[in-house]
Amino acid sequence: MNEVNWKMLIAPIAILFIFIGGIIGIVNWQKSKQQAPQVGISVNLPEGQIQTSDKTINVSGKAQKGDKILVNGQETKVGGDGSFAQTVTLNKGDNKITIKDQRNGKDVQTLERDVNYTVAAAPEQAPTSTPQAGGQVVQPQGSQSQAPVQPQTQTPSNLSTSGPADVILPVVGFGGIIVAAGYYLKSKKKLALSLRK
Repeated sequence: MNEVNWKMLIAPIAILFIFIGGIIGIVNWQKSKQQAPQVGISVNLPEGQIQTSDKTINVSGKAQKGDKILVNGQETKVGGDGSFAQTVTLNKGDNKITIKDQRNGKDVQTLERDVNYTVAAAPEQAPTSTPQAGGQVVQPQGSQSQAPVQPQTQTPSNLSTSGPADVILPVVGFGGIIVAAGYYLKSKKKLALSLRK
């Protein structure tokens, strides 16, 4: 009987470790899927004071599918992809906008945004010049017109991102199991043939 080739034993042991690693990866992935989804809604209104001269402001964003969104206490329709939008009418001066995210009847997150609505001044008419003696034309004081107040650029805040880890982990786990099983069977046959000689 020939001596056992140790190289043939190393391959099944390494494959066994890959197999165990794949099982652990799949189990951890399943546990992470069973955990409660993370809280996080995103809205188009930035934090801090928002200045606008528009009577209404559009509040839009994304929530998790199945969540209930309330904007200033009014239920807002949530799309199949979690997107929502609501137009809010503003009062002159400071306004507080409250966006509430509810899941299974419980509040999971509340965002507040402050909006200051300033009525835009009506554009002044060009003053008429008054000719005076000597042919001089005098412009009335305060004839400079002011530009209307423009709303600040609105950028998304509170964005939640997710990478491809949710897909890669189970694929690697299943791939490892398949590769490990194939190599294990192949090495087992070679080892059995080697021991018979």
